[in-house]
Amino acid sequence: MLYFTDFPDFFKGAMREDVALNAWTPQHTNTNIPALRTTGSFSTDQTTNSYFISKGSFLRARQMQLGYTLPASTLKRFGIDRFRIYVQGANLFTITKYNGLDPELQRQDPTFNSNSSVGFGIDQGSVPHTPSYLVGVNLSF
Repeated sequence: MLYFTDFPDFFKGAMREDVALNAWTPQHTNTNIPALRTTGSFSTDQTTNSYFISKGSFLRARQMQLGYTLPASTLKRFGIDRFRIYVQGANLFTITKYNGLDPELQRQDPTFNSNSSVGFGIDQGSVPHTPSYLVGVNLSF
């Protein structure tokens, strides 16, 4: 994702302020941000650049459910066997220091070959998970 947000060959004028002010120059050598170029590549000499490597560890609350089942003794007089009400949430939060959109990267193999490693671990700008909520009732007679 840094390739798209930090280098002007993709989105001219839309790079992050930190990159624009702190990129490597002959006068500013004490930085970890590579030199800016107006024509793209992942590095100035076509070699792998550690600037694009980021820790991808994360903790995500993928799904949680909180519910309450009314006691059977209370329900019996209404002819109900079971009554449960619940609230469920998905993708409630993600704890990470990852600097891209979503640390859970999606495989970018255009052939959809599950044995392929093409694009595995490369952030192509996946849409981040968004929270969703559900309220429900389980009722049995």
